[in-house]
Amino acid sequence: MSAVANPWLHPLRAEPHVLPEDQAAVSRWNAALPTADPRRIELHVLPEHMPSQDFAIALVNRAMDREAAIIIGTGSRFWRHNVLGLGSYRHLITKNSPQNKSLSPGNLGDGYAIVSASLNR
Repeated sequence: MSAVANPWLHPLRAEPHVLPEDQAAVSRWNAALPTADPRRIELHVLPEHMPSQDFAIALVNRAMDREAAIIIGTGSRFWRHNVLGLGSYRHLITKNSPQNKSLSPGNLGDGYAIVSASLNR
């Protein structure tokens, strides 16, 4: 077995799409395996920026200007990378379970109070 950990476990024949900064991890994984090994990952890198993302990013920036509560469900790395200051934003809430759609105290933790206060403004 390879000493390098598989950076993405994915279903057979699936084509993982990754961000450009992930290329190094995939390259290390592939370099540790023989050329014909079926565990090698064929890399399909997503572009760093797609013009259609500008609108969504602008909405998040406007929400931050209004001091709105922002809940990150999935894609945390994308949003933190593309929205300046989001990582340190004081009304940022991350869910305990991104797969769970519930906005409950158990899934939002301390962020539940922020959401409640925002809704009551």
